[in-house]
Amino acid sequence: MDDTKNLCLACMEQLEDPSAPCPSCGASREEQEQQPEGFLRPGTLLGERFLSGRLRYANGEFAEYLGYDMVDQRKVLLREFYPRAFSCRGEDGRSLQVLEGKEEDFEDYAQAFDLLIKKLAAQPVTEAMVPPVGYLREGGTRYGVFQYLETLSFEEFLERSGGPLRWPVAKKLFMPLFTSLSNLHSRGLLHLGIGPGNVLIDSTGRLWLQGFATQALRREGSAIGCELFPGYSAPEQYSATDFVGAFTDVYGCAALLYRALTGIAPPPAMDRLVEDSLVPAAQVDPSIPEAVSDALSAAMVLQADYRTGTIDEFTANLLESVSGNTAVFDADKLAEPARREEEPPKPSPKPRRRKSSTALYLVLAMAVTLVLIVGAFTYLWRGGLSELILPTQGGSSSSSQAEESSASQEEIVRSPSLVGFYIGEVQKNTEYTENFNIQVVSDYNEEYPADVIFQVEPEPGTEMHKGDDLILHVSKGSEMVEMPSLVGSTLEYAMETLTTMGIQYDVIEVDDPDAASGVILRTDKRAGTSIRKYQDRVTLFVKDDNAASQSDEEPVEVEPEED
Repeated sequence: MDDTKNLCLACMEQLEDPSAPCPSCGASREEQEQQPEGFLRPGTLLGERFLSGRLRYANGEFAEYLGYDMVDQRKVLLREFYPRAFSCRGEDGRSLQVLEGKEEDFEDYAQAFDLLIKKLAAQPVTEAMVPPVGYLREGGTRYGVFQYLETLSFEEFLERSGGPLRWPVAKKLFMPLFTSLSNLHSRGLLHLGIGPGNVLIDSTGRLWLQGFATQALRREGSAIGCELFPGYSAPEQYSATDFVGAFTDVYGCAALLYRALTGIAPPPAMDRLVEDSLVPAAQVDPSIPEAVSDALSAAMVLQADYRTGTIDEFTANLLESVSGNTAVFDADKLAEPARREEEPPKPSPKPRRRKSSTALYLVLAMAVTLVLIVGAFTYLWRGGLSELILPTQGGSSSSSQAEESSASQEEIVRSPSLVGFYIGEVQKNTEYTENFNIQVVSDYNEEYPADVIFQVEPEPGTEMHKGDDLILHVSKGSEMVEMPSLVGSTLEYAMETLTTMGIQYDVIEVDDPDAASGVILRTDKRAGTSIRKYQDRVTLFVKDDNAASQSDEEPVEVEPEED
């Protein structure tokens, strides 16, 4: 394809003169073709469609290259399955050769890589994750093709922002990301690598997750080596035997938010186990609300059993009001971060929070505008981030004051608009508990996360007598989850995973002398199958150790009878 000569292999921008340095990135043709030893040569064409370019990143599991889709004429990211513990680059410069004796290991990890790409591709496009757009097998390995986004890493963003973010700004940035991560958890997908390098921000202020990998890469003791992120990886990831789960991602999210609000990276988990030097966020910066600081501390507890367990719980703790205002989840508002909202009612002032919030946001906007050198991101602050404040309380129409009927002197109240509010916060608000007899009805809901109100009866605005029943329909989260891949894992890990996901299970022991003890041999439902929580059941098949031990006993020799 002659078109490849007109592309800069370093940045994949069009070239008017291929012999001259690239006007976009400045790389000469010689520099464009440079690549670390052992990786795909720039200009390699894969699947007769995707052109590979410069290496962007590599770890023990994969190598990621900037690429170009010659059919759709757009940049992409090419993730090559390349476990260097089991394979090396072939003499042709493009294929992989599996090391002798490592064929079985290579294939096992390749299947896990394939399953991960498949699960990522199955996620809705609305989720805040960099999506795969293709998959191919070539040269003895496989490639995931991911969408390319014009973004900054959150690490770069924080460096250019001129200092820590204020909580109202950070809240508007992070809440959509946390909601999306909660949805991914409900489908059995963990990230386990959340940190400032794996979170991206685009020009509209939207955060994106990248860097999904197999669990083997995110745990100590893996045969392919582990990739952990000091300060952001949870303590259980430094153990080959401890369980990981949604609570592990909670730790990473809290650590990243702590960094954003304080400007300080949390101490590495292993250092904290020796001496816990993590300073509460509110002590680092008194302008950080106490409720937010407490939520961060609870989400970064070293012992997983005592840590905040889910993203939904973490979000609820973050949104808990300092002065009694009810926390609210608003999916529509989170989906439109640039919309200007009315300023929410201010909480009762505290001595350390007397500075005007409006002044703070203006100062923040001015500081960031001076520092940001990327033109697209100037718009982000001028038009959005400096005024992104997630409302913490409904409008005046949603919480009307009780009116006295002049005719009968009987107090009349109106049904409030509470859709999107966390039920726990409503139940703590005397404005509602004194005016209504609150009845809670829980049900699964695919739109709202757990513990969020999705329907109110009677309809908002309806006149009611004080003390009448107010029925709040509260989400139990999504009913459907995706069957995880458990074959080959330990029985303990499988039971913990299914319990966390709300999947009921049975364990059946089978006689298989060739199988490993305590390992899942098969399941009656295939990985990726949709399962109803607390209703459907999964059967786990494991080796019957008793049968194995009996078969291992030395046979009793019987002397033949003499004729």
